[in-house]
Amino acid sequence: MRIAQIVGSVDPHIGGKERFVGELARELSGLGHDVTLITCDRTSQMDIGCDVGCIRSSSLPGFPEIPSPSDLIKHLNSTFDICHLHYHALFGEIVGLVCKKLDHTLITTFHDEMKRGAHKVMYDRLLLHAVSHLSHRIICLTDGMKRALVRRGVDGRKVAVIPNAMHVKELQTQARRIENSEDHDVDFDLLFVGRLEKRKGVQCLLKALWMLKKENFEPTLKIIGRGDYKGKLMSTVKRNRLSSQVTFSGYISRKELLTSYNHTRCVVIPSLYEGIPAVAIEALALGKPVITTSIPGMEAISSRRLGFTTPPGDYNVLAEAIRKILSMKDEELQRIKSAGKAFAEQYDWSRTIEQIIHVYYECYKNGCEQKGIDRSVR
Repeated sequence: MRIAQIVGSVDPHIGGKERFVGELARELSGLGHDVTLITCDRTSQMDIGCDVGCIRSSSLPGFPEIPSPSDLIKHLNSTFDICHLHYHALFGEIVGLVCKKLDHTLITTFHDEMKRGAHKVMYDRLLLHAVSHLSHRIICLTDGMKRALVRRGVDGRKVAVIPNAMHVKELQTQARRIENSEDHDVDFDLLFVGRLEKRKGVQCLLKALWMLKKENFEPTLKIIGRGDYKGKLMSTVKRNRLSSQVTFSGYISRKELLTSYNHTRCVVIPSLYEGIPAVAIEALALGKPVITTSIPGMEAISSRRLGFTTPPGDYNVLAEAIRKILSMKDEELQRIKSAGKAFAEQYDWSRTIEQIIHVYYECYKNGCEQKGIDRSVR
């Protein structure tokens, strides 16, 4: 098949969606599909094994890049069997309109639930409705995300649930190899991995540590990631006298990340809204308990008792969860380790890619029938 993957950025430093799209392009190319990646990212050096088309973009306050419609038409004005959009607001609607103009079959993936708050009316009544109408099929990561998106205006008949993916066995092998080669490294209690922005909830995690400190309980935390919110978080650490407990590591190598997983007792994912983050699957694949929030993307984890689940933004409950998980008995930790590894295996790329290709074939066939075209998939 000729497939266009369309995404704002493929820089894996930004987050899980960007890493996912790069991996998806590699997987599809490896299976013999003709993949073109269309992106606003002109700086990424990521080797994804396919053609890349860079489009110009602009931006508005509060939104990511907005693609140039003329550039999109130029890059999409050829024969594609499937156009696969990885959504964010405004970017997705413009891509959808261009695909409609060019009569392309469009599949849209929502990698998270989308923001709410002050933008709720615009998102739900305008943007979500528009992208739902323009897409032939919609993919989201969990059943909880599907229910949330349908409540907010997405056409549920179009939605397929296909989970996030990673190379689980490869990850586990790499982590074991690193662990066996290490002499010693500093252990710490808690680990956060992700982009430093408000929706990731790190500010709530720091408030929880402050609450625990007042009770003379001082767990250590390593924060891995970068982003515009870092300065505010560092100010919070300094103001609450948490500097002896909290370490900021910025962006680190893959080997350093796996070493950090090996040497933490628990991974904390305090997101305010999210898909199912790759960090959660990585942590569980490596046998680490997790503390997550009760948002739609996390219900698959929280229902299996692989750690603790807290209300998003509730630092009092988060503080109590930290205290409980760090005092957990060895037999319970072993249960979580075993169950977490088994749970993570269902997110291996070998399963996910089959489900995505099935949706591609289904949409391609339906599109051909609607257009009165009789042809086999290339």
